[in-house]
Amino acid sequence: MKAVIVTGVPGSGKTYERMTNQELASLPFVDIADVYRDIPDISWDAAVSAMLVKAEKLFLEGASTVVLEGIFLPGTPSRKLLEHELEDMRVDAEFILAHRSYMACRKGVIRSSEGKYETEKRLHLLDVYFDRAEALAEENGGYDN
Repeated sequence: MKAVIVTGVPGSGKTYERMTNQELASLPFVDIADVYRDIPDISWDAAVSAMLVKAEKLFLEGASTVVLEGIFLPGTPSRKLLEHELEDMRVDAEFILAHRSYMACRKGVIRSSEGKYETEKRLHLLDVYFDRAEALAEENGGYDN
């Protein structure tokens, strides 16, 4: 079993990557944003667990590869949690980092958000995650490492 994890900051094109990549587009997927829409006040750890329960169901239904979509940047607690959980499930993991410029990400957030509160919240997350992603890329010699 294999999980392909499409990750990146808010507005970076995670969904676009998943939908336009020929290899990924035909695969079953679980988007952590859908978990949050279904259970609005869920904690991050519980959301990751709920996402993995959905993925496990897809594996049990016969999928050999499942695409997971969310913010799991290298070196972050969320990434470490996901890697640990997938290892416990004996699922191989491949990460794809979606990356666009800060302004392109801002436009993506504004275009895809529903309502002023959600837009402001996601723009704040973008600022936090973009700064972290840039620092991580610099530490690791670029986005492809």
